[in-house]
Amino acid sequence: MSRYLPLLILMGLPFTATAAPSDCTLPPLVQKEGAPKTAAAAQALRATSPCKIVPGIRVKALASVWEKLLANTRTGGRRLDTQPPESLPNGVALARDGKVHFDFSALGAEAPRMLQISVDGRMLVDTKAPPRELDIPVGRASAEAVFSWVLVTSAATYHGEFTLLPDAERREVEQQLAQLDSQHLEDSTRLVYQAAIYDEAGLYADRERILGQLRTLLGQ
Repeated sequence: MSRYLPLLILMGLPFTATAAPSDCTLPPLVQKEGAPKTAAAAQALRATSPCKIVPGIRVKALASVWEKLLANTRTGGRRLDTQPPESLPNGVALARDGKVHFDFSALGAEAPRMLQISVDGRMLVDTKAPPRELDIPVGRASAEAVFSWVLVTSAATYHGEFTLLPDAERREVEQQLAQLDSQHLEDSTRLVYQAAIYDEAGLYADRERILGQLRTLLGQ
């Protein structure tokens, strides 16, 4: 309550409560010359209200994801022990239905030849010629469990390590995704929001996977 309210009442002056400002509007988005699909996607995205689409999501996260979309960076390997594509689980990963998703499509023409995954030093997966996408069962592993993986392709050897998103945070992400799925949005807009949800949770592999789908949709 304002400290001036008693004085205003005594003076017989009207008092109107003023709500704290809330910015639910996206700022102007970076554009890309000669890309009408991307321009249309930007227009559709700016027409939405983040506060209504996914309550709690930050406008800043959506703008940041949009900038990453236009950066269109890809990681490939020409030598041993190079950095893996950001779309592969590294850091923190989301387990959905007890599985973590691996997507090797960002490797381009590189052919996956061997994948090994261990958890706390115990071998979990050891397979030759893995498919381009696969789901790895992680069971009831705790957030403290450390998963390490090695991927050998026709061009490079990649290493990564991840832990699982804690249950409380996982449930929050799943609730946000369910809220997003209940909205009637254009495909490009839905993917930007989805990528932003993952970005906010530190699930960068999932964010990059969605951005890859969005680039394909927009013909980038």
